Amino acid sequence: MNVKNQILLVLFLPFALGIVSCEKPDELEAKKQELASLREEAVKIQGHIAELEKEILEQDSMYFLNQRNSTLVTIGKPNNGTFVHKIDVRGSVASKNNVLVSSKVMGSINSIKSDNGRNVKKGDIIMTIDASILRNSIEELEAQLELATTLYEKQKKLWDQNIGTEVQYLQSKNRKETLEKRLKVMQAQLADYIVRAPGDGQVNDLNLKLGESVSMGMPLFRVVGTSAMYIKANVSESYVGKFQIGDSASIYVPSVEVKTNSNISSIGRVINEENRTFTIEVDIPDNVSLARANQVSIVTLTDYKNDKAMTVPTKIIQFDNLGNFIYVAQMESNSMVAEKKYVATGKSYRGKTEISSGLTGDENIILEGYRDVSKGSYLKTADLAKS
Repeated sequence: MNVKNQILLVLFLPFALGIVSCEKPDELEAKKQELASLREEAVKIQGHIAELEKEILEQDSMYFLNQRNSTLVTIGKPNNGTFVHKIDVRGSVASKNNVLVSSKVMGSINSIKSDNGRNVKKGDIIMTIDASILRNSIEELEAQLELATTLYEKQKKLWDQNIGTEVQYLQSKNRKETLEKRLKVMQAQLADYIVRAPGDGQVNDLNLKLGESVSMGMPLFRVVGTSAMYIKANVSESYVGKFQIGDSASIYVPSVEVKTNSNISSIGRVINEENRTFTIEVDIPDNVSLARANQVSIVTLTDYKNDKAMTVPTKIIQFDNLGNFIYVAQMESNSMVAEKKYVATGKSYRGKTEISSGLTGDENIILEGYRDVSKGSYLKTADLAKS
């Protein structure tokens, strides 16, 4: 009788004994003795099997894997270290030197010294407005002042000689000083007819033509500074308290393929009632010269960081009616089998998920082949398959 038949006999005997319990005492006793003998022999056989398995495994690690339908997998350890979660928000480029220049006077345009897109320096003349009426008034006033000055000087000489009255002297002095003040005001107004750049930058929105009439307060053009650029973005109110001034931020301007790093320079303290957002500002470094006002941009901000996080690839996390789980490889009786480990997850970012509980960090998690196994499946690793 071979070993397999002997083991089957041992398993079958209890049922057989129940069936023949009504047999004669001598026959029953003989069967009991035979059962005891078979059990003892089975123990010896199992011990011998274990010794053989151990010896074979030491000399041929693939033997038992080849005897079973084992699944080829790749295993590894969970990652321990810093984990960050980031968000992308859309914004637009702006300039702190973006100035809309409006007319301070009425008149028609005499000359235009610049074009849209031209870079200018502070004080450069952009256009002039016809000031002929004001100039005529100034010339008339200068003539009146010249006469008033002559009369004042003569009256002063008389007054110094005690000739004439003090009232006559004071009237001539007052007229002269009044005309001088009016002349200074008109000369100052004359400067408003010469429109200059308020700062260094680029001329934009200059759409007027020669001879076109302008009025007080009418927009003339815009000068956008090429320095002191920043990005203004709206962030959902759910992130209130997640950021601080000085926090690092990444900037991407898609239209010109510009990428750079910067910091948050301003955080708004008011929630927009319409879209439930608050504003942040991120400075653009001066060496980024391709950015233009109102360009669409993407700002990447860090809203969560854990320096002692345990993470695994997001793709290996599966779900059943008991929750999230990960397959791990465990050794059982000299065989590698798959086991479920239920885990509690945190945030996920760029293919990694934080594990808050359920793993110790020493497990061999199944990284590849995890969809082909189930609990208790026999496993073989890529390293074993190559040996």
